[in-house]
Parts: sequence; structure tokens; C-alpha cells
Amino acid sequence: MPLFNLAKPVEAHQFDGSSSSVSDLQRWIDTGVFTPSPVRTRDILRMCELVEPFGNLVLYQGGWLVDFMGDWLVMSKEEMFKIFKEEAE
Repeated sequence: MPLFNLAKPVEAHQFDGSSSSVSDLQRWIDTGVFTPSPVRTRDILRMCELVEPFGNLVLYQGGWLVDFMGDWLVMSKEEMFKIFKEEAE
């Protein structure tokens, strides 16, 4: 089985469907530092809308928010792996 390394440094966090996850992700966009809330909620949201300087980002439950060199990307785990991987030698 081939081994893979991330080709580019990225930070990514998954939207788990809770309102505390929405707050965590929005705070990450606003401050540039991800800090998880000490209290987690159990509500379930199918999607959320996050505000960033150049518009709004829509994230669906299970989706990932990626900070790639200052740009905010919304993608699935499969898309992240496909874009940011490189085969290890």
C-alpha cells in the first residue's frame, strides 16, 4: 500500500453539525487561531453559513474548512486528500 505525505501545509477542521462547531469555525476565520469551545452542544445542523472577508462560506455537516495559505476553502475529506497529497518515496 502506498504511503502519502501532505504536499502543502494546511490546517483543517471539520464541521460536526453542532452550533458550537459553527462558533469555533467562525472564531477561527475572525481571529486566525482555532480554539475549540470548552462546552459542546448536542444540537444537529445540516449546514451552516460562515462569514469571511470576501463573502460567505456554506459548510454541510461532515465538510471541512481548510486554511490554505490564507485562503478559506470548503471541501470534503476526499477532495483534501486528492489535492494536498504527494506519494512518499
